[in-house]
Amino acid sequence: MNSKIKKNLLDLEYNKYLQIYTTNIVIFITLFVGLIIALISNQIDFTNFVDIIIFLSISCFLLSFNVAFMIRARNKLDQIPKEIMKLEI
Repeated sequence: MNSKIKKNLLDLEYNKYLQIYTTNIVIFITLFVGLIIALISNQIDFTNFVDIIIFLSISCFLLSFNVAFMIRARNKLDQIPKEIMKLEI
């Protein structure tokens, strides 16, 4: 494959993972702002144990996927420039 074509494909892949990474940051911030608003406005009933368990399980589930996607995207973002530097253009 031509080096310029491979570089362009790597640039597109870099942009894709950069978009995934920034989207996950926005989701992460939005989740925390929503949690803070819910806590301030007393939308979460701390006296009901079942509500707390459901709230914590959903939050942990979303955060774990978000962090996993962010780590994967960050690793790809670190690898792609190294691959571009290896190309002989």
